[in-house]
Amino acid sequence: MPGGKAGRRARFGISLPEDLALELDRASRALGSTRSSIVEEAVRSYLSELEHLEEPHTCRGVILASCPSNASAGEGVSRHKNIVIGHFHVHLGEACTDILAVSGPSGSIAELIRDLRRSGCTAKYTPLPHEPPP
Repeated sequence: MPGGKAGRRARFGISLPEDLALELDRASRALGSTRSSIVEEAVRSYLSELEHLEEPHTCRGVILASCPSNASAGEGVSRHKNIVIGHFHVHLGEACTDILAVSGPSGSIAELIRDLRRSGCTAKYTPLPHEPPP
């Protein structure tokens, strides 16, 4: 329900690590936007991803994972090889970056993302349409 009831807005405070708050301020200036609108967009995107993965269905998509040098996506990929249909790995600076093409039950994809995050990686899922656009 975009905008809530009749466009009303709820106010609440959040705490962020100082470096993240500074990055938010930098992004706000660079985009000519407000911190609130950036946080709103981020929360909306996160909740949309979560809702997609929590509703049981078969889907396909791409996971972008970034892992610090002391973490690895490899173990999670091995554990979920039944849904990982393609895997690209590259080293960028001190981090490892993995692009995973996945297909299967949404619950299994959500479990892979949780495993990646538990191992210290960040992971972002983008669902792909099942049918090519006309």
